[in-house]
Amino acid sequence: LLLCTPLIAQQIIDGNNSGPIKLTDVVEKYKQNQQNLSVQNQESDDPDEIAEGKDYHFDRWLWYWKQHLDQDGYMVSPMKNWEEWEKYKHANALNNVAAKTTSNNSQWVFEGPDSSAANGKGVGRINVVAFHPTDVNTYWVGSPGGGAWKTTNNGVSWTCMTDQNPLLGVSDIVINPLNPNTIYLCTGDGDGGDYYSIGILKSTNGGQTWATTGLTWTTINSKQANRIVINPQDTNTIFVAASDGIHRSYNGGTTWSTVKGGNFKQILYHPTDTTILYATTYLQPGSTGGAQIYRSGDGGTTWTLISTLSGATRIELAVSPANIAIVKAVAAKLTDYSLLGVYTSTDTGHTFTITFTPCSSGTPNILGSNTSGSDCTYGQGYYDMCIALSPTNANNVYVGGINSWYSTNGGTSWSILNHGYGSGTKVHPDKHCLKFSPVNTNRLFEGNDGGIYWADNPSGSSTWNNATNGLGITEFYRLAVSNIATYQVAGGQDIGCKYVQSKKYADVNGGDGMGCQMDFKDSTIYYVASQYGAINRNTLGGSQTNITVPGQTGAWVTPYIIEPMCHNCLLAGYQKVYKSTNSGTSWTALSAALTSGGVNLLRVAVAPSDSNTIYAINDGNRQLFYTHTGGGGTAWPYINVIYSGSMSDIAIDPKNKNHFWITYSGYNTNEVVEFDSSNTTSVPPYWKILKYNLPNVPVNCIKIDTSNMNIYIGTDVGVFYKDTTMTTWQLYNAGLPVVRVNDLQINYATNEIWAATYGRSLWKSPKQVNVLGVSVVPIALNGLTVVPNPNHGNFTINVKGNISSNTTAAVR
Repeated sequence: LLLCTPLIAQQIIDGNNSGPIKLTDVVEKYKQNQQNLSVQNQESDDPDEIAEGKDYHFDRWLWYWKQHLDQDGYMVSPMKNWEEWEKYKHANALNNVAAKTTSNNSQWVFEGPDSSAANGKGVGRINVVAFHPTDVNTYWVGSPGGGAWKTTNNGVSWTCMTDQNPLLGVSDIVINPLNPNTIYLCTGDGDGGDYYSIGILKSTNGGQTWATTGLTWTTINSKQANRIVINPQDTNTIFVAASDGIHRSYNGGTTWSTVKGGNFKQILYHPTDTTILYATTYLQPGSTGGAQIYRSGDGGTTWTLISTLSGATRIELAVSPANIAIVKAVAAKLTDYSLLGVYTSTDTGHTFTITFTPCSSGTPNILGSNTSGSDCTYGQGYYDMCIALSPTNANNVYVGGINSWYSTNGGTSWSILNHGYGSGTKVHPDKHCLKFSPVNTNRLFEGNDGGIYWADNPSGSSTWNNATNGLGITEFYRLAVSNIATYQVAGGQDIGCKYVQSKKYADVNGGDGMGCQMDFKDSTIYYVASQYGAINRNTLGGSQTNITVPGQTGAWVTPYIIEPMCHNCLLAGYQKVYKSTNSGTSWTALSAALTSGGVNLLRVAVAPSDSNTIYAINDGNRQLFYTHTGGGGTAWPYINVIYSGSMSDIAIDPKNKNHFWITYSGYNTNEVVEFDSSNTTSVPPYWKILKYNLPNVPVNCIKIDTSNMNIYIGTDVGVFYKDTTMTTWQLYNAGLPVVRVNDLQINYATNEIWAATYGRSLWKSPKQVNVLGVSVVPIALNGLTVVPNPNHGNFTINVKGNISSNTTAAVR
């Protein structure tokens, strides 16, 4: 079992920044804070953590933000995607979704996964659950990348309420108790920090449409709206706890005032008295002191500091109508994120005393990963920590960390409630939300890294019901399809790699799922990976073999591919490029180290027309390394890519090894560029920018249709394409949410293009078919032959007889 000490970058940025932040400054501060922390390594009994290293959460965060910078390296808020999409819609006369033109074949359909076995790895993280005030079967959930969802049948089916907007993280949701059609969203990802907030969104028609409110942040703001509450007696009064203070609106969000400055993580009302509110702050690592508890007794106008919990990074509070005098607090340590203690107020939050101290006389660390609670110096309280009190008995206390625990004596002693692995009740680990239904007050809901679950009268022997089925919220990194197989494989955040076949799904591996490949000759062989380049070879319905390059640790999403001419030949990029000719059983370095300073290769590609031509993108600069000799024993020169910004992908012309396209993530003037060694007349020579009419959003991937040379790109707002005659890009989005697309693949046997989205799972569409006035002329039997047949890319076309004009033959 791996030793883990996770940290995240959300702790580095205090969120009260009005100006731009340079990513390199954040990385440097992270390194300094890491050196100052006294985090202890600790074993985990959770197999999902086997592949997690000490920088796990930070590296995930860094992977995302490297792709969301301006040309000068400053971080750009998700508000930029929102603004660019609005401009694009208006410029193209779109109404919420792209209008399909007569020449556009896009018609996307959802392919999942949107279900998981009861004890499976789930479909994705849920940050929050919010309830209809009177209907027990109706509630909403919010995900970090898949938006907000609603069910009206207790989780039997779900509807996404935010697909018309560029998908934003959801930290919190509140429903107007007097008019459930009015809904407010805290945008962003308050726990994971993967997305910053654009502010508060509001819907007055049950989530059919959304509008910004008076609390809206700009593209240069790195702020986070964490929690929102509504006054149940005066529903025009709303409070938001945010990283830059407590904000209040008296007119339903039209205008706001800041009533208290600071980095606030939580806010909640007294159970019955709306003049009393409670709030907690968040403290960054490397700081001194501790997180704080505040109280207001005048409806939120003024705030009094009640307690500073020395050594605390985060505090979560809970109240109960069963005893309105009690306020419970759970706090995580500033140093190792384990449990600092459980605290109790019996006087409506005027004073707090510690009522439970972990790892004293055998008491458990209820934020740790071990189900015994014996891992006293390990936790993830910065990322997964929540608390709830039973509405009918305030002595019943529930705390979620990596696992969930409960107490029946007010928090004096604790028992395991559920956990991810081992004996006992299994529910996906990493808990983000615990809430009781206001209608069925014995029903506890849990949001975790796998989805949403609930139990009635929860105890250690309770049955937890999986309400996740129907939620298409997986954050996929990569996807594999095959012309000879009827299934697909994709790698997703938090839930490993998934096997997908005709709306049926299975878990393939643990950890976080990353790159996937499928053998183009043997449909029973496929490959999956987890973070940092741990690669496995799988046999369909059979064994799994670890084929990771020995001693190598790669990028968060480590590139590896199958050569197009050799189904047993794999290429993998770490700091060097490695090759295997026996399906990963052994590896040989094809290059010296092409990167340095801990930087790894971002992409590896091989020319379809020449397997000795390999390109490799250095993630740390603008160098594109290449070889035309297979790389073995020779130096790799590099092409200096003349355009600034972060490269994201490369696609090579299937007929010309010296002709390729590069895409750029981030916000810049490049987005897509073309290199053609024969194009000496361009200015500058060889290069051409293909940005044209694209919105200024990150372009994450590119795919060339080898049958007609159409180009598809996946962006932060969906898919675009152009054919060889077009000088503008056309949106290829009919039916697809406005979502970040990380990977595109084509199945030529079914003429489909597949998209792996980061928040809305997998989708497929017919690929574009070009109709250019083609005349079809029959050829005599055996007049055209392909040798060899079958083949895997190299073949010769023989034609008998004379053809008097230019002819195009499509071979499928």
